[in-house]
Amino acid sequence: MKMKSQDLFNKKNIKKSLLMIFIILVIQTPDIKQFTNINLAAGEHSFSIIGWEFKYLPEKWIHKIWAQIPGNKPTFDEKRTLIDEYLQLTKSINISSQENKSIEKLNYDKEILRARVEQSIESAISETAKNENLDILWGFIFPPVDIKLGSPPGIIVTSLKDELKLTNSKIVTGQLSSSQRDEIEKKFESLEYGSALVDNIAGLGTYPAIVSDHNNLKEIFNTASHEWLHNYWLFHPLGRNMWSSTEMYTINETAANIAGDELGLKSYESLFEEIAETTNIKSKNNDFFFKTMKETRKRTEDLLKDGKISEAENYMEKQRILINAEGYNIRKINQAYFAFRGKYGDSPASNTPIYSQLIELRKNCLSLGDFIKKISQISSYEQFKNQINDL
Repeated sequence: MKMKSQDLFNKKNIKKSLLMIFIILVIQTPDIKQFTNINLAAGEHSFSIIGWEFKYLPEKWIHKIWAQIPGNKPTFDEKRTLIDEYLQLTKSINISSQENKSIEKLNYDKEILRARVEQSIESAISETAKNENLDILWGFIFPPVDIKLGSPPGIIVTSLKDELKLTNSKIVTGQLSSSQRDEIEKKFESLEYGSALVDNIAGLGTYPAIVSDHNNLKEIFNTASHEWLHNYWLFHPLGRNMWSSTEMYTINETAANIAGDELGLKSYESLFEEIAETTNIKSKNNDFFFKTMKETRKRTEDLLKDGKISEAENYMEKQRILINAEGYNIRKINQAYFAFRGKYGDSPASNTPIYSQLIELRKNCLSLGDFIKKISQISSYEQFKNQINDL
């Protein structure tokens, strides 16, 4: 049953909402200090998720309550204008930073807009989720779509040397220089016989989710939708079993990419009242980067299976140089690169059939909402394979 907007934030519902959000934080944000090699390597660049949550979560919910006051919620035209102004300021800040110009005034103007821009994107995704008949609790989507625009942190990932297998990961502060990344990776590899990579991420499923504002608007909508789906699935078998196996992790991330892109696109179109251009999947899979990266992964795996670790590492570096000669800018390709990026089934660094299987499942669902709800009930890889075989 839907409730009137003035009933959404009564005392009882606020307590329920905050309790459920606390559950998200407990599940999603372990932040225990341990003397592991990856923590020692990260050192001063470690990122505290719990500290970040305590800083920004209250601020976000104060704004959400404020936005319910009549006259505070922007109109559709105002939302579009706010978002355009915000992204233009972000672009100006990036350019001014590169030219060593003062950005203090630009940052101030951006902060004035930030909360209203976030709310505009959140409400568009929420309305689209409602239109897809996803679970609605007390008259609104649960968990509420909640994002924080900015520069997301980075991540250090580690792998075995003789196998493309992810062994650990840790969130680190973003905006690290190449030399700082190299230092962290070398420190880990001096402490442990393994491969390390400090990589970028477009978003992080904290609550609120961290979403990069350095991407274009469609990518921002897609990332925000992707991270909300992770939080949504936490209350269903799919999300609760995300870490039970490599395959379940890949199903989670790949499904979030597929459904997140579609949900983000629908939300963008509903707010801006225009049909967004999309990339053709078949043509994307046939381009130079995809084909070369697929070849690189396969050859690397073959070399590692034969115990030729040094040869595999030399080969990956040669392939990196070859790819970058075509205009790409990959800092490092190593075992950790494939172990981490290969967990996303739609990535060229992956060798799993899960992406094509999820696409087939999506085609057999009448709507995006049906797909999101159907996949949410998957609790094991065996159950997923049985569902695919039944199509």
